[in-house]
Amino acid sequence: MGFFNHPEGRALLETVRENPDDDAPRLILSDWIEECDDPDRAEFIRIQIEAEKHRVRSPDHTRLNERAIELLRRNIRQWSNGYEIQMPPDVEVNFYGANGRYRHGIMAVKTEKTTELNHSNKLGSVLLFRRGFVDEIDLTSLQFCQLESIDIQPTGPLPILNLRLHHPHDILSETLSNFVGRLASSPMLQRFREISLVGGFGGTSEEGIRLLTKEPALLEKLAGLSLSEDHIGDQALLQILESPVVTKLRKLQIDDTGCTSAIVDILVRSKRFRGMNSLNLEGIFEDGRGIRTFAVPGLWPRLQYLHLGGCGLEDMSLKGLMRPGTFPSVELLDLAHSNIQAQSIRELLMSGALPSLRMLGIGGTPLSLDDVWALRAEFGHCIQFYFPIRGSQIDPTAEAPGPLGRLN
Repeated sequence: MGFFNHPEGRALLETVRENPDDDAPRLILSDWIEECDDPDRAEFIRIQIEAEKHRVRSPDHTRLNERAIELLRRNIRQWSNGYEIQMPPDVEVNFYGANGRYRHGIMAVKTEKTTELNHSNKLGSVLLFRRGFVDEIDLTSLQFCQLESIDIQPTGPLPILNLRLHHPHDILSETLSNFVGRLASSPMLQRFREISLVGGFGGTSEEGIRLLTKEPALLEKLAGLSLSEDHIGDQALLQILESPVVTKLRKLQIDDTGCTSAIVDILVRSKRFRGMNSLNLEGIFEDGRGIRTFAVPGLWPRLQYLHLGGCGLEDMSLKGLMRPGTFPSVELLDLAHSNIQAQSIRELLMSGALPSLRMLGIGGTPLSLDDVWALRAEFGHCIQFYFPIRGSQIDPTAEAPGPLGRLN
């Protein structure tokens, strides 16, 4: 990245930093980089931008991603400089295309060849490259605390920090309540444009959320908050959502947290949450009540992942999701453990409310396998039906079986 020492290169890069969501400055920068005799980096920026114009896992998207991985594989050490400590020689890097929460981009996941743990605590576990640069960094709380000033010096746009909090099987992290003060006071925080707190499963508590409400520097950068299966309740979380400095929040996971539809009410009322990308509201709506208030056209233009399992949805309450224009960008909808019939699902898929849907979760519903295969025959050219509890998917290329009973 030495060409960014050139005044023109620095100016172009600064324009990219000031406009992180705009492709035009990146394409202009790629032209200049190519003139500086770095065709790999110029091509990488262009290919990643082009890939995001195609549906994930479509032939064009796959082709572009494979080429981007090829370029990244031979340049990873240079292109990751400035985003973490130098990678020692006994570290291998594996590359993965868009998957799970990463709708686009390439994950560079580092593993050590040796059994020694000398540098495992200081290595970021994942770098996500999007649109030509490192866009996200995954770290545990302990890894973050061990960062030194020379470790994170972004040569491109400031990345997002995905900070993994305590998990019962993760010895390299701490709980939010033990860590929030050190995080808020760390000078390293200024080297990230946003922060996503990945807690839940013992990593977050009501006390930790209360402490977070007292740290405006963190709230201003807060882009994601995952609290799954930690009993938080409404009061502390409402304090965060009601704070006027919380303007970047795009991901919220509050399944099995003891929260109620009061949380959804503030999400609906405030324009600050119109950019929400992912919502896990499993168990939040009691007997499906409040769905119609939540599912209003125009409220969720960017929402891509929506989990409504365990909300007591039935055929009648499911109609609350069927207004055209309600969820124009939702690609994954989870309706697990809903008491819904095949005809209601068919009506939902034909309603125009979910034009971008690619995956529909139906685990624990009363649908028979014959129901599922009939839906697959009608909609399977564009939608996969999956069973999130069992962790399996119906192979869209398989032949339909005969009657095999009901799915439990």
